[in-house]
Amino acid sequence: MSFITKTVIAGILFLPTLAFADLRDIEKDLQQRIAKFHSFAEYTGGTLVKASTDSTFQEYFLSNDPVEKGRLKHKIDFLSKNTQAKFKVDEMCLIDAKGQEISRIVYEQVAPNKELSAEEASAPFFNPAFAKDKGEFYVSAPYVSADSLRWVICFATPIVLPDGSKPGIYHYELSLYIFQGILNQKLTAESDEILLAVNKEGYIVSDSREKFALEFNVADTEMKTPLSDYFPKLSDSMPELKELEDSGDVSIKGRSYTFMTKALGYNDWQVILLYPK
Repeated sequence: MSFITKTVIAGILFLPTLAFADLRDIEKDLQQRIAKFHSFAEYTGGTLVKASTDSTFQEYFLSNDPVEKGRLKHKIDFLSKNTQAKFKVDEMCLIDAKGQEISRIVYEQVAPNKELSAEEASAPFFNPAFAKDKGEFYVSAPYVSADSLRWVICFATPIVLPDGSKPGIYHYELSLYIFQGILNQKLTAESDEILLAVNKEGYIVSDSREKFALEFNVADTEMKTPLSDYFPKLSDSMPELKELEDSGDVSIKGRSYTFMTKALGYNDWQVILLYPK
């Protein structure tokens, strides 16, 4: 049973019939959107892994010479800046096993050494990234970046030395807007079709009908970022829905739809696609 099946929302009307051709079209559309999301994620993560295999990273962690480490650090800044420019990522960072930032690039700006954080061990991607093996990468759930000040998804991979030890992780953050755009390709607020991505807490993290404001309120100096401040609950946004199965027919605000839900495969998201009948 899917997550959406377990979500209880008041007021649904399930219709007794289902047009097979409509459901087949929806499934094809939904699978293509999910496949594009996966392709982008795999390419993005793979590029990060490839960048992390540059010998400069191993040389940095193996060196005990402060002067040499400084030279290598500048080279890492250069490598990160080039990679960031190609992908237009919000932030790139190299972090050691204690949580100390070694290099950070935010919107193409290199952070001065005095501004590098020593508290990255508390970041949501830190432990999961170190748990990955060589050549693997971790994809985080959305969170608000303290650097770019907007909702992002992080890709992170460990730096692995010849002896198998992991002295650091390399990661970058991409705006959640990018991933919403992939899912909602060719859909607008005026489209008859509706595409929603819902997380495990029941919040709509992507909606083809609207663009959420994902920029952080800088007045909140304590970085309190509850999902409810940015994303609507499915139960509030579409109160007609209740206990969706994997597919079927449903009436929403007097209009009939054929729908299908599928797991995205990342972040426990469930994707719902509705076609008007």
